[in-house]
Amino acid sequence: MAGNEEAGSLPLCLEERLSNVLGSLDPGVVEALRREGWRSLEWQRVKHGIAEAIAGCICSVLGRSVYLTDLHGGEPSEGLGDKDIDLVIECLSPDEIPGLEQQVERLVAEALARVLGGEPRSVLGVPNIVELHSSHEFLASRLLRVGAPYVESLCSGQRG
Repeated sequence: MAGNEEAGSLPLCLEERLSNVLGSLDPGVVEALRREGWRSLEWQRVKHGIAEAIAGCICSVLGRSVYLTDLHGGEPSEGLGDKDIDLVIECLSPDEIPGLEQQVERLVAEALARVLGGEPRSVLGVPNIVELHSSHEFLASRLLRVGAPYVESLCSGQRG
């Protein structure tokens, strides 16, 4: 993974970008999230904004490409969208994923808690908010090969 200096700037980047995305939410959107949780159309839109914030930081700080996908039980979702944010990170080894996922999940949950005024997993009705996958995982690698509509490139891994 990236050096300590780069890895240390990931939380700062995420905090700033999540604050920008979530701080600008309309009160009606926040109320819909509180009322309907992950089943709301608003969650699907907010989820995409959060995914873009996470991807932007991973791309700029770690220099990795990031792709958004919707996986439900290990298969691509065919409905409204899944509960959590599924991101595939290119060229990150599977053993690097758990630590990064834990850090990202914590930061996203903290940012959502400030907006929702409660424990976000309970408010949204989700067991977790973010799942990170390595491009080396079997299903993730197949989805990347197939491309759209199963994955959406959120960034190209350019530093800067």
